[in-house]
Amino acid sequence: SDTIIAGETGSVTFYEDRSESGSPRDTITPGQDVKRFTDSVERESKSLSDILSQKKYKRPFIKIDIEGAESEVISDLLSASFEHFAGIVEIHSSRLENGENDVLDQFDSHNISYDLEKKIL
Repeated sequence: SDTIIAGETGSVTFYEDRSESGSPRDTITPGQDVKRFTDSVERESKSLSDILSQKKYKRPFIKIDIEGAESEVISDLLSASFEHFAGIVEIHSSRLENGENDVLDQFDSHNISYDLEKKIL
């Protein structure tokens, strides 16, 4: 089975949306959209920092598109001891309590530089 990436290794509630055609929009953080998900199940999860550490990556490049779990995964990465990491983060601000600031404030507090491109759908 697929590994669920979360802020920590353990178990998470995984919300599944099979109601729309096309790609499913599954998440561990449904936010205000919780009613549109058709099912939820408990799934094993791993933190991204644990996965990267097991692979012995010291300077990973990461692309994050995790349907609202960006804040907790970024928090996990920032608490890990990587020499450096770079990447692209797609922020699903409608699923975060304080929108994109949930992620950007973490970058700011760790003096991490970023470029922001807003795309409003």
